[in-house]
Amino acid sequence: MYCVLIVVDTPGRRVSGARLRAALTDSAAGNDRTEHIFMDVRDGLLALVLYLRAADLDVARLKAEQLCRRAMAVATPPDALWMIRSTTVL
Repeated sequence: MYCVLIVVDTPGRRVSGARLRAALTDSAAGNDRTEHIFMDVRDGLLALVLYLRAADLDVARLKAEQLCRRAMAVATPPDALWMIRSTTVL
């Protein structure tokens, strides 16, 4: 199991924590093998900590970033600007 920390810039916005959590849960595919999700939402920034099972560090990073992108596409308005600032796999 890997712990993946993803920091996302959300300039000028505070993403709804409840909406993001629902989007993460709904967006998680069976092959993501997500075990736990934690998050911290602040103005202009959010941090996601995803515990997931993967074959190696690179696969863990890829799965976590894909899940983040799917969830952000659902949890934010179409005109929202956001980008993944960093991804760290532990």
